[in-house]
Amino acid sequence: MFSFFDCDNYSVITLKCQPDRIEELKMENSCIGKPFNMSPKIGLALMQQPPQMASFVS
Repeated sequence: MFSFFDCDNYSVITLKCQPDRIEELKMENSCIGKPFNMSPKIGLALMQQPPQMASFVS
C-alpha cells in the first residue's frame, strides 16, 4: 500500500485501492473522489470534510 499527500496540507490523501472496491466505496462515502496523481482505475482520494454542525431545537 502507498499514498500521496501534500506534507503541508493533508486535506486530500490519494491511496491505492483494489479496483473492484473503488465504485462501491465511492457510493458509500461522500469523502471519496478521483485520485490526484494516480489512475482512477487503481486509486482513490480521501478528502477531508468540515465537521457537520448539529442542529439543536430549544
